[in-house]
Amino acid sequence: MDTYAHNSAITRNITVSNDALSDTAVDLTWKARRDRADGAFIASGNAPLTIPLGSRVTQPVSFTAPTGDSRVHPVLSTEKAGSTTFTDAVEYLSLGNAPGTVDHAASAVTCTGSWGHATGESVPYAGTNSCQPAVAAGADVIRPRRRRTAY
Repeated sequence: MDTYAHNSAITRNITVSNDALSDTAVDLTWKARRDRADGAFIASGNAPLTIPLGSRVTQPVSFTAPTGDSRVHPVLSTEKAGSTTFTDAVEYLSLGNAPGTVDHAASAVTCTGSWGHATGESVPYAGTNSCQPAVAAGADVIRPRRRRTAY
């Protein structure tokens, strides 16, 4: 999953295939929506493409990431001769700080307990930092029970 900064320019390259037996005209339509596939509208576009039979082309799609949201959902569809041939609204792009640029042990990040770098890691977050919850002396720590399976 890719992460983009708020208010940054986002360009995604969309590969469109033509696996039909006739007609090289394919219309790509895209929409970018806030936080979910049916969320508020951010941007949209349409690209009439000519794709040889059995081939594919790549079409760049660009828009500006909104502020304050955590995700952008690109909603993609293709049409041939007025009939929808493909739709995709499952993927999403994360917004915020990109992985590798946030030091979760920094004082600006709060955690009830303590932050720690993984063994051998001394650089900002690389996907391995963890927050260890503070536990008062004598307090019970509740963990989910594991289900035992009889064989």
